[in-house]
Amino acid sequence: LAKRVMMSELRKIEAAWTLKSGPLDSAETARRLLMAVGDLVAVEPARYDLDRRRKWRDYEGRRLIVDMLTQRTQLVTIVEERSVDQGGVLVVVATGKQGPPPQVVAQWHRHWPPADEEIERWQRAVGDAFDSLDLKAFTMSVDGEVVMKAEGEDRRNWNQSWKK
Repeated sequence: LAKRVMMSELRKIEAAWTLKSGPLDSAETARRLLMAVGDLVAVEPARYDLDRRRKWRDYEGRRLIVDMLTQRTQLVTIVEERSVDQGGVLVVVATGKQGPPPQVVAQWHRHWPPADEEIERWQRAVGDAFDSLDLKAFTMSVDGEVVMKAEGEDRRNWNQSWKK
């Protein structure tokens, strides 16, 4: 384990959750989708923006969900105090109001490879997301290379290629 930690590198991680259909029109679905992100990566949201207008609002979960559902919002960007390059997490939610189904993408940096316990936690988090949401697919990539992909109902056959 000590050898693995010493040889780890800081890498860009991206995870994407895609719902089967849209648009995002239920507070419960929006809440579960945001919780799925939080289950995978610890997020401490500070601000959010609607439709890239650069009118940042302080993060408050209920208000965000209301804004996502009641306005013509197509894209929500959620950020932490720290930028992604400084160890923060960036979350972008496409509400699916203009065609494609809703999708959430999260980006962050972490040391790679992860510990076995973290991989197991990620697998549980993705399984829970499939159980609680009408998910079509989940994908996780490291520096653009897919390391975990789950589609449809059969999550036993996940494509996983953890580079250790």
